[in-house]
Amino acid sequence: MRTINIFLTDPVAGDFPDFDNGDLRYAFARLFPDGPRRLVEGPVCAFVDWVMDDLSGLEMCRRLRSDPRMEDAHITIVLEEDDAEGECVELDGDAPELAVLGLGKQKKQARSQKFLEWS
Repeated sequence: MRTINIFLTDPVAGDFPDFDNGDLRYAFARLFPDGPRRLVEGPVCAFVDWVMDDLSGLEMCRRLRSDPRMEDAHITIVLEEDDAEGECVELDGDAPELAVLGLGKQKKQARSQKFLEWS
């Protein structure tokens, strides 16, 4: 079974149970400023809040890229409000995507599935 690791800086990540869908397991976990606190094997998607209490989303992206476990992660920065360009735009630098706050569990799974298809 292949596992997609989905890390979120949002504290609700601890409320999302892992689940299986065919030959895929979606494993949700909280992402802390010092990185993941569990084993990371397989594809990784990280959803990083643009604004956090202790650091910025861009600083978190920099930290993730310097962590060997997360250097190939697909990172989405989650904004607080919609922009005029639409739900998701390309972003130069450390995070390949921006998304609007309020991405629910199913949208995060769908984005993670799309990432798996790209890789």
